[in-house]
Formats: sequence, structure tokens, C-alpha cells
Amino acid sequence: MTGGETAREVLDALDIASLQPLASVQHGAVISVADDGRLVATKPGSFGTKDVLSQLYLSIRNLRSGSSPQPPADNHSPSNDGATMTSTSAHHDNRPFIAVTMGDGAGVGPEVTVGALLAENAYDDCRPVVIGDAYRLRLGAQALGAAADIVEITSVPDAVFEPGRINVIDPKLLSPDLEWGKESAEAGNAAYQYIRIACELGMDGQVQGICTAPLNKAALHMAGHVYPGHTELLAHFMGIDEVSMMLSTPKVKVIHVTTHIGLIDAINKIEPGLVERTIRRGHGAMQRAGIADPKIGVCAINPHAGENGLFGYGEEAEKITPAIEKVQADGIDARGPLPADTAFFLAGRGDYDLIVAMYHDQGHGPVKVLGIEAGVNITVGLPVIRTSVDHGTAFDIAGKGVVEVGSMIEALRQAAEMSPSPAPRM
Repeated sequence: MTGGETAREVLDALDIASLQPLASVQHGAVISVADDGRLVATKPGSFGTKDVLSQLYLSIRNLRSGSSPQPPADNHSPSNDGATMTSTSAHHDNRPFIAVTMGDGAGVGPEVTVGALLAENAYDDCRPVVIGDAYRLRLGAQALGAAADIVEITSVPDAVFEPGRINVIDPKLLSPDLEWGKESAEAGNAAYQYIRIACELGMDGQVQGICTAPLNKAALHMAGHVYPGHTELLAHFMGIDEVSMMLSTPKVKVIHVTTHIGLIDAINKIEPGLVERTIRRGHGAMQRAGIADPKIGVCAINPHAGENGLFGYGEEAEKITPAIEKVQADGIDARGPLPADTAFFLAGRGDYDLIVAMYHDQGHGPVKVLGIEAGVNITVGLPVIRTSVDHGTAFDIAGKGVVEVGSMIEALRQAAEMSPSPAPRM
């Protein structure tokens, strides 16, 4: 059964009141035992690889042919042989591999990377492998006053995951005397190469997600890599023409129609097709995060949504309304165009699951007020999920051990949550 509403309808029809999970064959794809002993496989509609249903079927068949799982302890339905529950994951670790890029080595990237991987439960839901500089990470640990076993490895299969250990693939791109808090072509090029390696691992199936510490755009450009930021760089390496930036905080989530371009250029770029594709990407991402029917508020461009033509030149009616009408016809609950100030107020109190912002600052400003400490940047539309902290390199505090690591911890958690489980290794 796929999708929450579908599963609920079927379970009701079968008079199944409760389920107890037995095993997960992929992230979100779960086999459970019903209160009467029947085996049930479920998954959210957007989760899983193309063969996930086959894997679920085979797992149920294997469970039936072996020891029959018992119902929950407080249920008195008889089982065939009194065997205890077994898990198909006993011989296969379902945690996704996540490539964690260190970002700009002169910024707070080494510190937030170390801090996130030393956090309690860091390895509970994923297997992170850092792409970065081992020596710089050791300096980051020293700055934080933390004890870390930073181990260089040559490939993902070499990694060992245990508390206190940080596995690092180090391409040896930084000199030991790199200065904290200074823009440099050296650090910019290294950050670029870390992203390249992570994307190659993702496209090769060695990692299922990417979590990035911040890079510095000026340093990136100094190294000759002229990209507006992480989002465009990832799209380039993965061969994707169009992706969207989503910012996620506990209070509000926002996806952007345009990002790193000037305001006049952004208004010129906005058109119904781009708005529609952005809404659809946002809708799919929210479903993947477990919200079956997300409520989406779509911002206007002009103040007061144009005030019936008093402000602007009819941009809302020309550029936004046709897109909303098209996705609504397909059953997506998108509403607008809404005045941006009202939209974010309503989202902050829970009326909307996602806000669609038309340009960079329209979305970034409210998010950074409502939750920068736990803010996460998610790139939507890539073949591999990518999450990131929602802050920059913070050169002014780099190397001082005072950076807040909460955003990086949350970014790693969301990368694990939204990434599929790896296929079993043969």
C-alpha cells in the first residue's frame, strides 16, 4: 500500500486497528505485523526506488516462509509456532550514506562539520562520510574543545561508523598554514572540489544524500569557479537544468522561484511555467517529507498582491495566477497570489505547510527571523537529496569555537530523513 490515505482506507476495510513495525527495507518502506498477525507493507507514495515494492513483497514472502512473527505482546491471537519477531534488516544496514562536504576551510565549515558528527545520535539514522581536509577538521575540533578521532579513508566502503570517529576522504587541497577568516582562491577551489567529489559519489550510488557546510562565493570566484552558489554548482555537476532552493525551519518552509539574481532580473525571469514547476517541486518535496496533502501558499510579487492593479503592472495575473490554476486542476492545494507579509504570518501560525517565494530576499528574510538557528537549505530537483546549513562561512568567528552547530545537526538529520536506503551490497 502506498500513500497515507490509501493505506488508511485499506486497513479500515480489512478491520486492522493497529500495526507494529518489524523491518524497513528502504527508508520509509516498512513491514509491520497487524494486531491479528497479518503482515502489512506500507510506504509513502514518493519514497523508495523503482524496485521498492518488489523488495517489500520478497521480504513478506521470506518472513512467511521462515519464523512467523508474533502479534504485539498485548494481543492474544495465536501464532503458528510462537516465534519472536524477526527483521529483514538484521543482515542489512538500512542507514543511508551521506557525503558531508566541509565547505570553505577558512570559515566555520570545519567546526560545524565536527560539531554535527560528534553530536549524540549523529549516526543513528545515517552513515556520514566527510569530504574535506583532515588537518583542518582537527583544528576545528580543537577550536570546539572536542575530542574527535578523525580518520582518513580512501573510499566510502572503508568507513567505520562509531561514536567519536569521523571518516574523511581528503583530496589534500589545503595548506597547513591556511588562515582563518580570510577569502582565498585556495579555500574556494577546495570547496569546489569537495562538492564535485560528493556529486560523483552520489551519481555513482555510493552515497544517497549530500549535506554541505557553507562555502564562500567570493573565494569560489577567486578560484575561477564562477557560480552563484551551492545550488547552481550542484545542478552543474549532476547535469540538471533546473532546481529549486527550499529553506526549512521548525516554523516555516519556503521554496524559491528565483534565487541568486538581481531583483529586476528576477521579476523578468518569473513566468507561469517556472512558477508551476517550482510549486510542483515543492509539493513533491513535502510529500517526501511525510505530508501527504501539503497546503501551499504562493506569494505575489507586488505589495498587497498588486492591490487589484494599483501596484505594479499586472504581474500577478500574468505570471503567477495561471500557474496556480494549472496545479490546482491536478489536485495540488496551492493558494494565491498572496501578499508576502500576510503569507509568512499565516505560515508561521501553521496555516500553510510551504510558502512559494518569488525572489531571494522575499523568502530568506522571514525564514532567518523565524528560525535561522535550526534553518536548513534543501536543494529540490536533484537526483540525490542535498541539505545545508542556512548560514554562511561566518569569517568573523571562524576558528574561535563559538559557532552554533544546531543548523548543521538539523541539516544532517533532514538529509538522512529524505534520502533512500542503499541497495544491499552483493
